[in-house]
Amino acid sequence: MVHAAVIKAVIFASIIVGGATYFAETAQPMKAGLIATIPVALPAIWFMTIDVNDRGKLEDYAWTFMLGIASYFLAAVTFYYLFVHRRFDKKKAIGCSMAVWLGLVILSYFFLSTRKLH
Repeated sequence: MVHAAVIKAVIFASIIVGGATYFAETAQPMKAGLIATIPVALPAIWFMTIDVNDRGKLEDYAWTFMLGIASYFLAAVTFYYLFVHRRFDKKKAIGCSMAVWLGLVILSYFFLSTRKLH
């Protein structure tokens, strides 16, 4: 059952990434940017096989999902600032943005691993 849920989530995420790439490559970058912001992790809850009565696990997921989105937002702002305002090369701006995201996620993980959420 878990494998089927994972396969469905992978297909869903692939469609979003593929759609964003398609629109970006066909000279519709504004549509690509909007499609790329479709939250993959939020609909993933539908595919989770966690027992519906175990609200604690889903509440933990919701909390860490929110932290992840905040990290992603800050990474997106970093990319925009470096690429548009500082004129960084695309790959360098992406690398720096991913480093910001990864650093924030790691900090969140270590902060949360010292506490019991549920």
